[in-house]
Amino acid sequence: MAAVKKKMDFIHVLGNVGLILHVPGIMAVISIIVCLVFQEYYSIIPFTVTALISFGIGQLLYQTCERHIQPTLWDSMAIAALSWLVCPLVSAIPCFWISYHRLQLGLQLESAQALIHPINALFEAMSGFTSTGLTLVRKPSEFSHALIWWRSFMQWVGGVGLIVFILSVTQASKNRYHLYYAEARSEVIGKTIQDTTRAIWGVYLLYTFCAIFLFIIAGMPIWEAINNGMTAIATGGFTSTDNSFAGYSIPIKLASVLIMFTGMVSFVVHVEIVKRGKFKDLWSSIPHRFIIFMFILGGVALALIDRYTFYEWAWVDSLFMWASAMSTTGFSVGNLAQHAPTLKIFLIFAMLVGGSAGSTSGGLKVQRFLNLVSGMTVRIRSIFEEKSTKNLKKYFSKKDKNGEEPELIVADPEQVRKLFAAGVLFFLWIITLFTAWMFITYHLPHYKAFDAFFEVVSAMSNVGLTTDIVNPSLNPICLSLFIALMWLGRVEIIPAIVLIISFIKVFRKTKKRRRKKQNESTTTDAN
Repeated sequence: MAAVKKKMDFIHVLGNVGLILHVPGIMAVISIIVCLVFQEYYSIIPFTVTALISFGIGQLLYQTCERHIQPTLWDSMAIAALSWLVCPLVSAIPCFWISYHRLQLGLQLESAQALIHPINALFEAMSGFTSTGLTLVRKPSEFSHALIWWRSFMQWVGGVGLIVFILSVTQASKNRYHLYYAEARSEVIGKTIQDTTRAIWGVYLLYTFCAIFLFIIAGMPIWEAINNGMTAIATGGFTSTDNSFAGYSIPIKLASVLIMFTGMVSFVVHVEIVKRGKFKDLWSSIPHRFIIFMFILGGVALALIDRYTFYEWAWVDSLFMWASAMSTTGFSVGNLAQHAPTLKIFLIFAMLVGGSAGSTSGGLKVQRFLNLVSGMTVRIRSIFEEKSTKNLKKYFSKKDKNGEEPELIVADPEQVRKLFAAGVLFFLWIITLFTAWMFITYHLPHYKAFDAFFEVVSAMSNVGLTTDIVNPSLNPICLSLFIALMWLGRVEIIPAIVLIISFIKVFRKTKKRRRKKQNESTTTDAN
């Protein structure tokens, strides 16, 4: 209960949110260049308005609210949670405005019809910034070049993180580590947070260009290679084609598998590989060794399932689908609704676990999964090998005088901390998933219950694979729930809880003050 008693410095929080709110403005200004290149001049006004709103509100908050003090972890988590709400909200403006304008021109476009509703435009923007990839649009090829670029750009920036972006271009000191940590990152590559974020962006830019080049030499058209390269390395999932990667050749699919694998590897390892050529770090790290093992094993398992279901071998498509789920990218090569439930269960597991911490992947992360497995293993050994204390002294204490089971003790405090953190997040994750699943199934036919669970996991793990539950006809309440799931998955729940608790406390405090003033006013009138 001590954490709940903490007070939030709302002025300081709003000041930092104002700083991060500059990100959509910078993106909008860059996107105007795309409008000029493709002569889509009608898109300039929406991006200009987006930039003005972003810079205007951002500067207002930053100049009036920012305090140059060290933010607490509590404040930093609220900053992260609130920033991941307001930035997609501002970024939804071009999605709505450009779609509305094209309909006003008399173009009967299904894609434009899907985004002229504000809640739909916000869904698309949230899916973009959180690198989820779920979309309400069935024909993205109908989009203008500017809007295709905007969707890819949102995923590319969101993949590495809003806070990481802003810390890399500002004078960030060690005092901002809490803010960096609040965006679900803990790796420190350089001497300062700014060195770390710039190293991340340097590697990210290099790999983005490599991904685009790889797609081009594999035979993908240049414009599609640019957009798919950005979303693939960001493990995003948006594409410019109507059937995702289903229509591409085998070399392009294999190139995409390589890029998705790269996206699920920690930036710490990438920096070591790029700067020092230490490829052995990829294998020496237990989490990444687990990723490689599961990458191969999962691809084989899906191929066998498809062989049993469709009586044909589809090695490349099976590996592609597994890589898409495990890296939480969301690219697809077919309609998942037609596949066997067994295959969907494998994909659900892959989506839940996700990639490495410090990468662009979503999900619980491999490190946390391994921590949970390690804790389970230690607990089982402490029960079955209670008398064999020779090899387990570091894991449990001797039986106490009351004859109760041995208390679990882990020698390394850091291991205890990791196990505790992983357990708490896993519990919150599962509770959120099942609560959302029950709510969604209430609004869907009974036979789609399993598909609804798949969709909920896909949204919260920021994946984007779909069984067609998410579509433009879905009611606004369910769409709002999916928006919330994508947001919760990106900030990893706890910052969202911090923000909600803080708002509740402020609301109660304000209500209490009003009652006090009313009582004082009543007493004064009576006198």
